[in-house]
Amino acid sequence: MKKIISVCIAVALAAAALTGCGPEKETKDFSDANLMVKGFRNFVTDVNYNSFGKGGDLFTEKYPGAVVNFEVGGQGGQGDDLVAAVTAGDPWDIQLVIGVFLPGLFKNDLFEPLDDLIDINDEVYSTNFMKEFASYDGKVYGASNIIMGDYDYAIYNENMFKDFGIKMPIEYYKEGNWNREAVLTMIDDLKKAGCPMAFSMGGVSLNTYTFSKDKDGKVTSTISSKESRDYLEFVRTIMYEKNIPDSSGNVLTRGRAYDMGGLPVGLFRNVSDDPVDTVRYIPFPTANEKGSYMTDYHFAIPRGAKNPEASAELIRFLVQGALEDRSAKYSAAMTEEDYKIFKEDIIDAEKAYTLRAPSYGISGGDVIKDFKAGKSVGQFISENETRAQKAAEDYNKEYFGE
Repeated sequence: MKKIISVCIAVALAAAALTGCGPEKETKDFSDANLMVKGFRNFVTDVNYNSFGKGGDLFTEKYPGAVVNFEVGGQGGQGDDLVAAVTAGDPWDIQLVIGVFLPGLFKNDLFEPLDDLIDINDEVYSTNFMKEFASYDGKVYGASNIIMGDYDYAIYNENMFKDFGIKMPIEYYKEGNWNREAVLTMIDDLKKAGCPMAFSMGGVSLNTYTFSKDKDGKVTSTISSKESRDYLEFVRTIMYEKNIPDSSGNVLTRGRAYDMGGLPVGLFRNVSDDPVDTVRYIPFPTANEKGSYMTDYHFAIPRGAKNPEASAELIRFLVQGALEDRSAKYSAAMTEEDYKIFKEDIIDAEKAYTLRAPSYGISGGDVIKDFKAGKSVGQFISENETRAQKAAEDYNKEYFGE
């Protein structure tokens, strides 16, 4: 059996120029700035997220003498250390915030609005994405590019598919038939051939079908809807009827022909491990034209930060650095065909879909445990419907006072 490298993906986009259109602004010198950036990972050493730290060098190249420090802290933007620092009036300069905790972080006055500090229409940013996912009460609080997200994506070993004569996902895709039915057919073909595979069930994709969000951001439980039932039945079929192993916590191990899991975990670490096999990527099939499910990240300035203008300037470089670095890595790791599909599916269309709210209402772990135990979809919904409704109600009460 041939090897398959551990791989994953996120997004890609062409790098934007540092200068934009419009009236010329006064140029400020931040060469004496000494800035601290914190987040849930070390953005210098972490192999999956070090793209988030690349902009530090870009900043210090433009402003010789400036110092940019990276430390782990603040968790996803809600850490006790960050709250204490903001309360004491002595926070660090920039925090990476995670979408699952928004908009509560912005509502709770932990961060400064960015509208007067950055040009949110700058090409380096995914402006519409920021307005939808990193804003509160008409103000933008987080700066990002959609390239910074983590995504659900399908990954497969082209060599193994060809060796066993199994129809590949890209073939279904070109026919316009890359859907859930195709996935189940492909799984049957792989099982008959004795090819290993795995499936990761995450809370992000689960929320996409079991909750809905209206134009004002308020959330409703849709766990008993047809769309939710169809999705849960699909997952149950994979995990129970077809008994495909769960890859949660260890996305993509060696020797698998096919995997469905979260990204970008693994891609950057193992992309050069196997010089022979060709690893391919394809968007995971979704319903009703939804895009790939994701977890979003944004750079924000804690309320009371001492040098907000320098922080805002650094944020632009941090987003640009992530954009350039991840674009280069993804385009190098993917075939030209896969990169084109990936870019069209997520970047150009900005179709990535995330629903933050009741992330702790029902987890992917709940689904895995219950379906592996043989529970039906109807039983799962019946046992979790009240829980899902309460999660939506609690969310709306916390963020909207209703």
